Amino acid sequence: MKYPILVPNIFNHPFTYESNLTLKVGDYVMVPFGKSKITGVVWDEFEKNNNKNFKTKKVIKKLDVTPLKKNTINFLNWFAEYNLIPKGMALKLVLLSSDAVENKENQLYQIFDSKIKQNLIKLSTDQNKSLKKNECFK
Repeated sequence: MKYPILVPNIFNHPFTYESNLTLKVGDYVMVPFGKSKITGVVWDEFEKNNNKNFKTKKVIKKLDVTPLKKNTINFLNWFAEYNLIPKGMALKLVLLSSDAVENKENQLYQIFDSKIKQNLIKLSTDQNKSLKKNECFK
């Protein structure tokens, strides 16, 4: 089946890709784009002037993230038109500010895991009394 995929680039239209996966509008996907792989979003409309002959590429995979809502896609279409910018650039704003990154294995992040040492601050007797009084008010 063919799907319109908008990539976060300077294009004002989605590209047509094929996939055997069942995709819905707003799903994040990984697609080949030129010589690289890029994250794109299944968009709500195909390119308007579709009378060209072109070879369609296949969607590599669907990313395991929360899809964009239809309201967000409508807003991005309006935002791009209102501000005279390509839809792909409007999408790029959303991708930079959201968690549109597929969940990675925890092993990759274990090197950043740091052990927090116990706080060894000693309080004076007056500070302890004050702390106990404040805890009563909570």
